[in-house]
Amino acid sequence: MTQIRQSSTAAHEFAALVGRNVTEDGVHPTAIPRVSLIRSSHPTEPLHAVHQPAVCFVAQGRKQVMVGDAIHVYDAAKYLVVSVEVPIVGQILEAKPSRPYLCLRLDLDPVAIGALMLDAGVAPARDSAPVSALSLSPLSAELLDAVVRLTRLLTAPREIPIMAPLIEREILFR
Repeated sequence: MTQIRQSSTAAHEFAALVGRNVTEDGVHPTAIPRVSLIRSSHPTEPLHAVHQPAVCFVAQGRKQVMVGDAIHVYDAAKYLVVSVEVPIVGQILEAKPSRPYLCLRLDLDPVAIGALMLDAGVAPARDSAPVSALSLSPLSAELLDAVVRLTRLLTAPREIPIMAPLIEREILFR
């Protein structure tokens, strides 16, 4: 019960932090390298785009991304991983002025991922079946905690150069 309550508190804090840092609709780069905040006050029509490698964490609302025939719907309980550049059709499904869609996107750095794989002793996959360019995973309490700590850095700009790379590495690890 305590972990559920802590996750709920962290989820509320995450939404509040993103909401405080973006008051207008759109994609907003932040002072944290590779981190953008996204806000939309209304559902959108399907939009065609090429998605860059990234991890997307929804703080509030719901979105779907389509690749070919596959439809991936995600919200605050699930996060999206885009492992390679891929053409998509994206659509924000749940958003309203009083409760806008809020999202944090962390663009993936292949050098950081490679270094983490080396440090963790993860061997590159050989002769394995191809994996999807997009995947959804449930958001664990530990990963949400790291995302909240990364978002908190927006209110402590002097800490960003030191703490952001460490928290980003933790997010990639988790």
